[in-house]
Amino acid sequence: MSGDAPAARATVVPFAVVSFAYFAYTGLVTTYGTLWFQSLGYSTFAIGVLTALQSATRLFSPYAWGWFADHTGKRERLLTIAAGGSFIASIGYFFPVDFIWVAAVTFVLFVCTAGGAA
Repeated sequence: MSGDAPAARATVVPFAVVSFAYFAYTGLVTTYGTLWFQSLGYSTFAIGVLTALQSATRLFSPYAWGWFADHTGKRERLLTIAAGGSFIASIGYFFPVDFIWVAAVTFVLFVCTAGGAA
């Protein structure tokens, strides 16, 4: 029984790290995303569009990620791709060129994070 503990820990720790990162991201974006968009000088309408992208991507992204996972059988690999895509997309926030750029980065980020939630 004690021999199973390291194997269980090896499985639980990566899942815990991904879960922590996802919920930390969700808490930060939900709470402070709109304030950051406001600090960039966007109008209330533009902030609403950026915020609505999350709901819009939730209409198709989880189902697309789930379909890919079911048809490829590589769930762990797709989760890694989603996490990596989220990280790469979030780097785009360091270079807020204009509204279209921020909207594209936000869209890609929300599509990738929906893969982690699927």
